[in-house]
Amino acid sequence: MKKNPINQGKPEEVALARYAVIAPLVCREMSREELWEEIKRVANVVHRFPDGHRRVSRRSIRRWRQYYLKGRAHCEPGLEALHPKERTDQGEPRILPPEIIERAVALREEMPSRKTGRIIELLKLEAEAGGLSAPEVKESTLNYHLRRKKATRKRLRSKGRAFRRFQHPHRNSCWQGDWADGIWLEHPTKPGKSRKCYLHAFIDDRTRYIPHAEFYLRQNLPCLEDCLRKAILKGGIPEMTYVDNGSSYQAGQFKKIAARLGTNLVFATEFCPEGKGKVERWIRTVKDDFFAEAQVSEVKTLEELNTFLWAWLEVYHDRIHSSTKATPRQLWRTEVGRARVVEPEKLVDIFLWEETRKVDKSGTFQLDGNRYPVSEHLVREVVEVRFNPFDLEKVRVYYQGLFVESTSPEKLVTRTSAKAMPRRHDKKAPLESSKAFRRQVVEGYQAQVRQVMSALPGQIENAAYLTERQFVQHLAEALGRNSLRKAERNLAFEFFQSYAPLPKDTVTRTLAETVSEQGRDLHLRVYLRKIREALSGLKGAF
Repeated sequence: MKKNPINQGKPEEVALARYAVIAPLVCREMSREELWEEIKRVANVVHRFPDGHRRVSRRSIRRWRQYYLKGRAHCEPGLEALHPKERTDQGEPRILPPEIIERAVALREEMPSRKTGRIIELLKLEAEAGGLSAPEVKESTLNYHLRRKKATRKRLRSKGRAFRRFQHPHRNSCWQGDWADGIWLEHPTKPGKSRKCYLHAFIDDRTRYIPHAEFYLRQNLPCLEDCLRKAILKGGIPEMTYVDNGSSYQAGQFKKIAARLGTNLVFATEFCPEGKGKVERWIRTVKDDFFAEAQVSEVKTLEELNTFLWAWLEVYHDRIHSSTKATPRQLWRTEVGRARVVEPEKLVDIFLWEETRKVDKSGTFQLDGNRYPVSEHLVREVVEVRFNPFDLEKVRVYYQGLFVESTSPEKLVTRTSAKAMPRRHDKKAPLESSKAFRRQVVEGYQAQVRQVMSALPGQIENAAYLTERQFVQHLAEALGRNSLRKAERNLAFEFFQSYAPLPKDTVTRTLAETVSEQGRDLHLRVYLRKIREALSGLKGAF
């Protein structure tokens, strides 16, 4: 007696695999006709499951999509609703005779392009010619056995393949992400020794714009999450995130984050770098153009390196790209309206880690050396714990997919999860003016901001342009609050860095008109978009 192959594996792994199938159907709004066409397309694609690769029927795709959006049984909408149920046909045989399987493999090897349906027809004809009863073989079952025997059409075809240039239709349709080895820096804690850093970047497929790129001292999941979080704050949520098969991308936590964001996480074909050629080509540009300059300019700390990188990106974004015949910044800003944003507070929840724990008879469970009390009705039950790996002072407890309570440890032993491996920050050091190129690029990146911020305190109130502090205060007043939250301040800072100097009269007038017309309970991005539109009329470049 065998389990349904599509349900093999841990329930959570199966749920993540099912979400990967339906992700293109939930990441954006579609009409009925568009939805049906997308279902047909997804049904023709071979998908990855814990036990192998296979296609999924249209009926299953529609059912899983409904589970994810509307929930199932006791589960709320979301990933938990995709957990598999036990088979209803337990005890019924699903095993094909070995001779049938071997003959099917031989027919496929004879002609790799031969479809599974045609193989079944040939098996029936051979059986009838031999005076035997035709075997009852389902296409899905035979596909399963052919995959186990490594007799898929894709594997048996010739190795030589041609790759067609492809570009997604609009901004945020697809982001490509990748890691790259960085340069060697002075070790932050061991004088006289060096340590290699790692670059991670996301590039927008349509515009070639870099929502975020950053160097880290480790190539692990927390650093990947940090880069993705910053990219989403700047550019919104992509419909598809295209990455390779590295361990950080394959981590269950990262797949859960993608499912909560509603982005389609797609993995590149193994040993096929052409699939994510745009980010590979950009990394080559970074190595040829940026790495050499960073080394000769004697960059020593991670902070200096990232400052130099972000300054260099400003130059890169204003270069005309050979493929698009436009600058990445121009294309990126022409399609601002396509950005799918998420509330900063909700983004914090999305990036929480998940683990399962069993509550002991004392009504507590253990997480990274800390012991957390829960309600009595959860004693001896298995619960799901969601937490910030860098702050274990408060965690959230879920039971059967439903939120139960938040709890704090009886005694906080450790604040940071051992699995998180937080990146270490170098001590601040003054930037050296060793090479002209680095000095020119960094200073050019911050010149407009310094021009405003260098005003004397007595002149600030009467200055024609806003300082960063004044800009943040104006936004807080537009929202009807005394101050901005941390995530909102980060968003305001990114905007200020991109568009400063900001004319005081333009900003104040735009905010007043927006509040008068739409109110004070809007998302911060709405006010920033109105300011950007007002600036476009002044500068003609936004």
